[in-house]
Amino acid sequence: MRHQSLRAISAILVTFMGACSIYSSRDNLPEECSGVPGDLAAPTQRIADPPATHGPGLAGKPEHLTAIAKPHASDVIPLLYVFDETGGYVSSWQRNSSLLSGDLFVQAENDAFWYEIVGDAGYQIPELDRCSIASMLSEPFSFRAPPGGLLFVQLLAPRCTECDALGSAIESVLRFNPDMSVRWVKINVPRNIGRLRPRDER
Repeated sequence: MRHQSLRAISAILVTFMGACSIYSSRDNLPEECSGVPGDLAAPTQRIADPPATHGPGLAGKPEHLTAIAKPHASDVIPLLYVFDETGGYVSSWQRNSSLLSGDLFVQAENDAFWYEIVGDAGYQIPELDRCSIASMLSEPFSFRAPPGGLLFVQLLAPRCTECDALGSAIESVLRFNPDMSVRWVKINVPRNIGRLRPRDER
């Protein structure tokens, strides 16, 4: 009986420690990040902007990262965000949108943002803001695309057919724009970190 109790206590401690490690980065947001879902602040760049992964003279291999903590703002994780050289979001409301006009990109954008109308003005708010993406990673992350280019931040789950289709759509953009400098980052999201939207295959 005593051994069973010790085993139960050990199991609880292991579970608790695991939960602490998963949520640890939620308390380590940069000072300028409020933690409010949809916050439009950008984490301060503490690192040099990484080079492009695709473009003239480059081998064209995406950069791979793995999420280590749940995002600060949401448990449901959109499949794609695209950024410009200033670290701003690229969407149908902004420049370069013609490159992202395919049905898969439109659906990904609809899943990645929500819309707020105030008076005569409309606002596009990210479901997973930059501070929340940063909170998932173990190292500081630059959201600035290469000069004149794009940064694709694609979030992946195991056996995600939508992720594969979106990856093919990104490859098409790159193929038809070989002179554009692009950084493509794939963030693998383990099941214990969050659920991808619209869904990940079980």
